[in-house]
Amino acid sequence: MKNLLYVFIGMVLLSSCGDMNQELIIPYEGDTEYKFSMDLGSIMSMAGAVADEMDEEKEEDIDISAIMNNPDKMPSKVDTTILFGSEEFTEGVTLNDREKYLMNKVSMRLDTDKEQEKMLMEFSIKYADLNEKTETLNLISRVTREQKIMKGDTIGLEEEGPNKMLDGIADYILDKELGKITFLDSEVPEEMDKMTGKEKDVEVSPEDLAMMAMMMPGGINTKIVLPGKVFSVKGTENYKIIDENTVVVTTKYVDMIKEGAIKGYSIEYDSGKPISDPKVTEVWDPEPVAVVARDRSKAPSDAIVLFADGDASGFRHYDGSEVKWKVGKKELTAEPGTGDIRSKKDFGSCQLHLEWKSPKEPNKKGQDKGNSGVYFDGKYEVQILNSFENRTYSNGQAGAVYKQHIPLVNATSPTGDWNTYDIIYHAPEFDEDGAKTKSGTLTVIHNGVLIQDHVEIQGTTEYIGRPKNIAHGPGPIILQEHNNYVSYRNVWVRPL
Repeated sequence: MKNLLYVFIGMVLLSSCGDMNQELIIPYEGDTEYKFSMDLGSIMSMAGAVADEMDEEKEEDIDISAIMNNPDKMPSKVDTTILFGSEEFTEGVTLNDREKYLMNKVSMRLDTDKEQEKMLMEFSIKYADLNEKTETLNLISRVTREQKIMKGDTIGLEEEGPNKMLDGIADYILDKELGKITFLDSEVPEEMDKMTGKEKDVEVSPEDLAMMAMMMPGGINTKIVLPGKVFSVKGTENYKIIDENTVVVTTKYVDMIKEGAIKGYSIEYDSGKPISDPKVTEVWDPEPVAVVARDRSKAPSDAIVLFADGDASGFRHYDGSEVKWKVGKKELTAEPGTGDIRSKKDFGSCQLHLEWKSPKEPNKKGQDKGNSGVYFDGKYEVQILNSFENRTYSNGQAGAVYKQHIPLVNATSPTGDWNTYDIIYHAPEFDEDGAKTKSGTLTVIHNGVLIQDHVEIQGTTEYIGRPKNIAHGPGPIILQEHNNYVSYRNVWVRPL
């Protein structure tokens, strides 16, 4: 029992292929409770831990440390909780009344079932505030240290022990008056840095990350139970809100390695207390970066210009050759037969601005009149067409997400006049197996009029057939050449 916490931490690190589970329960009044648990049954199984049954012992006689150090002697079933303030854990260490009180707010539960290959270990600590949490964890470290010295075991005494790991896991700032909890960035455990070579400044390649994702598919699941209804979660997209006041956040091991840290996030909830001071809800940090955008005919200062003032160097053809379209001083015009052009750089989610003009083609109609298009990630088209007094199928007219979403209105300018598109594109997301986990979206403003309102992209915009969902990363912005002399100017993009 004396080295139980060290054994627990060691098993957790060895079990990084599985999920760690945290739970933080914050009540309106009284102690906050923090739990940290993991089912180590698979590790026990792999190590040959399940052996011949031994005679069942009385629960109060079970030595958890002995079971952990000799798993082959594990009884058929165990379900017991030991307080850290018990005589067994504090044997030989002198504690005052305050220290005994704190130690009894910490416990370890062991729940095993040999037949089901189950071995659940759960560490639990209750505390009045964060200062008391730190005080208690320091006390546990002191008790463990003194017991190691009494045993003559000086290995690892220079390390911070369990305090370092467990204190960092639940490092947060809580404002009960405002109703906000902010989890801070924390360092990746040193053991994980050793596994990846980061402690020696070895660069982790994309191939290494892919391999680690296969070897360590698990992560840290954090359940936060708050005293009021959750309003918002910021700083992470990997969360679920359940039962109104409970949030579950998942952090994958491979993301921890990629970022080099466990990234923080914040949650706002109903504190149940009225706010009378308007300054309480003022947020001053972070301050938005200043961007120059005074001249509406020019790109904002932080934009990437693809075409402006006769410079088409932001585009190329698929074969890498320079643009063969007609490049004028102010506009870029598609030349039939030359093919589409694509941005030299790849973009994912972005804001795109472009201006386009249909040629005068009085003898053409429908899809043959001023046809072009702009593609995001090379796969998703917003239609460009002369739809001024020119009827065609509705999900193929100007402003349509081609064959998927009809524009709310037809805001096309008269033939020969310039049209303006301002488009917000959010790329779809895919998991490691290539399955789509989140659909992409498009918002389109045509000549200052909202015509697509955050619509869901169903997949690739096919001319024939149904949309397809193929995993991809960032791709090019494409301007389509469709046998019409469609002109463009002021094309710029801002990555999101």
